[in-house]
Amino acid sequence: MKNLLKNRKGLSPVIATVILVSVTIVVAIAVSYWMGAIAGLYTRFEKVEITSCYATKEPGKYTVTVQLKNSGSQDSSINYVLVNGKPSDQYNVITSEAVGTAAGPGTKMSLDFAPVVADSEKIYAGTATPLTRGTDYTIDNALGEITWVTGQTGKIITADYTPENPVITVSWTTLDPSDNGILPTKSMTVRLGKSGTITIVIDSRLYESGTTLDLKFHSAAGKDYPQMLSLP
Repeated sequence: MKNLLKNRKGLSPVIATVILVSVTIVVAIAVSYWMGAIAGLYTRFEKVEITSCYATKEPGKYTVTVQLKNSGSQDSSINYVLVNGKPSDQYNVITSEAVGTAAGPGTKMSLDFAPVVADSEKIYAGTATPLTRGTDYTIDNALGEITWVTGQTGKIITADYTPENPVITVSWTTLDPSDNGILPTKSMTVRLGKSGTITIVIDSRLYESGTTLDLKFHSAAGKDYPQMLSLP
């Protein structure tokens, strides 16, 4: 037995060196890939380009068409659109509209965006307390027309109300026709390297031709992508 143990040869130093070097290389490659993956997580960035923006006018409305492209290194999500500094959906609830100066009983005044959702209106005559429908005025919701019952002569009239038809609608679609929605109800996801279209329809009673629109497309990452254009 002792002779057998004496005759066993140890591992060749050359082979041992080769094994150690091979293991070191394999570990180094694995660590390199791992570190590269971690670095990639921290170096991804969002970048959305507006490649096209134009407006057209049709009876009763403007249509603004905006083409977006994701040229960053991660998917981008557009949450909502600001129109002249105000979220687009806030235009669909009218607040503090200046109706005009009231005259005597039986005279009429009109709201800007008829037809009006029934029972949505609050009419004010220079005070914080709204007037009473049926006692102080009546309203034709289809025409958006107020008729005075009580005398409000000389008083400045303002109104809050909800139009039946949206004043501004923002819809979107991507290259996949089945992928679409309405902002801000459903966010628009623009995939890495892909494009999409945002369509903004504006009631022509809101703005006159020649008005400059200041648009900002707000992303989930907190970035705003601005674009300005004039209405035709």
